[in-house]
Amino acid sequence: MHVALGSVWLLATAVVAVPVKDHPFKAPGKGDLRSPCPLLNSLANHGYLPRNGRNISSEQFYTGLADAVNLERALGDGPIAGAISTSTTGLPDTANLNDMAKHAQIIEHDGSLSRADTYFGDANSFNLSVWRQTKAYFRTPLITIAQAEQARQAAVRNAQRTNPEFSLADGEKTISVLETALYLYMFGNGTNGFANRRWTEILFEEERLPFEEGYARPKTPMNLPDLLVIAGKLNAVNVTAGGIYGRHHLF
Repeated sequence: MHVALGSVWLLATAVVAVPVKDHPFKAPGKGDLRSPCPLLNSLANHGYLPRNGRNISSEQFYTGLADAVNLERALGDGPIAGAISTSTTGLPDTANLNDMAKHAQIIEHDGSLSRADTYFGDANSFNLSVWRQTKAYFRTPLITIAQAEQARQAAVRNAQRTNPEFSLADGEKTISVLETALYLYMFGNGTNGFANRRWTEILFEEERLPFEEGYARPKTPMNLPDLLVIAGKLNAVNVTAGGIYGRHHLF
């Protein structure tokens, strides 16, 4: 049944969408700031957020996420509030994108899918070696929930093995699961998984929204209840005996 659903979704996503002309991709230049989050970086690279990554207001964060990928406000509340609360801009209700790189405070955590741990020096920039280990688990054109969770847990295992100061508190575990749920939600079939692998690779590797490859802003807002359904399915995947931490509750 999963194969059939996945085949239907692959056909559906094969339709090429017209790129959003008002938001062309432009790679960051010298002095532009970026975060540990490929989605937020993509929004800046397309101009949905200020391209320099600086002095971004909370409303700009919310509007950019809604305009680009139709993300409802509740999904941005935590990271945006966290960035504002630890902002280095010196201006009220604003943050720089790299303010989100503060270790274990907002969204950055050990065992990332595409970043090295803070222990190794740079947890903010894309790390090809880490990402290659992650995407090795994406064995089909559509990423299943099981593949995504295998990749997530492998990233945590690799970090545990190589980082003598590895730490992943309960809140960070939740962020780790929700990050994986988010790309499955963005590029997949509702709450069923089957994320388009190529689109996912583009988001992480190029920090670009894959409009040219057929992605289109969803008509229905991406919402918290659906994201939690996917997160619950990830949490139920028994990759090892009980998973890395055993079965744990998200909240």
